[in-house]
Amino acid sequence: MSLVDLVVNLLIVANILMLISNIPSFRTLLKERNIITGYSIIGCGLTLIGCIIFDICYLLFGFYSVFFISLPTDIFWVLAFTFSLKRRLKK
Repeated sequence: MSLVDLVVNLLIVANILMLISNIPSFRTLLKERNIITGYSIIGCGLTLIGCIIFDICYLLFGFYSVFFISLPTDIFWVLAFTFSLKRRLKK
């Protein structure tokens, strides 16, 4: 197994763990949007930007399976950022 294969496998495992850990958060976020009060707009935005940068790198290196596994996590952070921004703009 080469170093590249090891890195790809670690990325797949990490993204699957992130997906599994985000499922309860995703469900709670969709059911109760008031839960977003504890989320920081800056933190959500920076996390979203980091996820997008990782996704671009996955695509550039041809790690398409890792990219598709990471999409639900990206969707979660888009929703968290959007809901927190809407909440802040209402005030």
